[in-house]
Amino acid sequence: MRNLGLFLLLFLLFFSCDTTSKNKLEISEKKITSEFNSVKFESALLEKTNFLNGDAIEQAQSPTEWKALCATKTPAWCYADEKSKKGILYNYYVLQDKRKILDESQQLNEIQAKKLNAELLESKNIKLDLGSNSTMQRSFYGSNCDIIFFQTWIFKSDNINKNKALTMVWDLKRRQFRIDSVSMNNGFRIWAIKK
Repeated sequence: MRNLGLFLLLFLLFFSCDTTSKNKLEISEKKITSEFNSVKFESALLEKTNFLNGDAIEQAQSPTEWKALCATKTPAWCYADEKSKKGILYNYYVLQDKRKILDESQQLNEIQAKKLNAELLESKNIKLDLGSNSTMQRSFYGSNCDIIFFQTWIFKSDNINKNKALTMVWDLKRRQFRIDSVSMNNGFRIWAIKK
């Protein structure tokens, strides 16, 4: 009888616990979910290597080249995945350049990022499908690493000082959304707003 009671208790515990999170953010190889109430994004992350006027953005093909370009505040990009040549990371100097990589209407600014941050924090059911290499970054030392959360540059901000700029950060495991100040020499993805 005692064994039967123990079996029933374990049975009830096992089947009454919901092991899946209804609020879980999911990463997949699909295109990015782009529709939010406050901002409508393009369906894929930016993959441009030229400014709007056609000028090429310098490509850093090694950590040494990345550090050298950033030391001179030169706009630069590199692959998120060097082997497969997929995904493009940009330093912040690309965003500051007068030749522009995007129309102003496509640039995520600090006000939009704060509204989006509030929307994401209040939402109960968010499914964020991120494309491959979306959680990669290049450190200011020039090495690529997977940071396990999605981070995109914010274009316009009054908080640019001491070689720091703002990013929108989506920590997928902890379900946290925030705005961080990081080195302008880091390399992150750019997510353009729909025209």
